[in-house]
Amino acid sequence: MYPEDAYPNRVFQLSAVSSAVEAVALGGETRAAAATAHRASRRSVSRWVGWVGSLLDIPSLVGLCARLDPQGRRPPVWASREQTEVITTRAGATLRLLDHLATLLRERGALGSRDAPALAAILSHQLVRFGEVRRLTGFSPPLRVDIAFAPG
Repeated sequence: MYPEDAYPNRVFQLSAVSSAVEAVALGGETRAAAATAHRASRRSVSRWVGWVGSLLDIPSLVGLCARLDPQGRRPPVWASREQTEVITTRAGATLRLLDHLATLLRERGALGSRDAPALAAILSHQLVRFGEVRRLTGFSPPLRVDIAFAPG
C-alpha cells in the first residue's frame, strides 16, 4: 500500500519532484536552490529534470491533446506570442503539456483530484490503468499517448 502521493520505487514524492523541476525548468531557479528548497541534493534535482524531460514524446502528446479538446485550445509547448511564460527546456514543455492533458482529462471526469500536480496525477493514472511505472533509472517506456489513454 502506498500513500496517495507515493509512487512505486521512489523515495521521493511526485509532488516534490514536480515542484523542483518546475522551479528549475520554468522558474529559472538554479538546481542548487531548488534542491535546498525541496530538501534534496542538486544531483537528484538534475536527475529529476532529465527524467521529466524524457517522459513523453512531445509531438504525440500534442496530437492527443488536440484530439481530446473539442474547444481547440492550443497546448502550451514552447514560447509563443500568446504565452507570458517562456518555456525553454524539454522538462518545462513536458510539465506544461502534462498540465494541459490533466485539465482535459479532468474535464472528462477521467482523472482524480484537482489538488495533485499533473505529473503525479498522470503517472498515477498510468499506474492504475496500465500497471506501468516510469523508472528514474533504467529503461522505461514513454507514456502512452493513444486515445485509449482517456476514457469517456
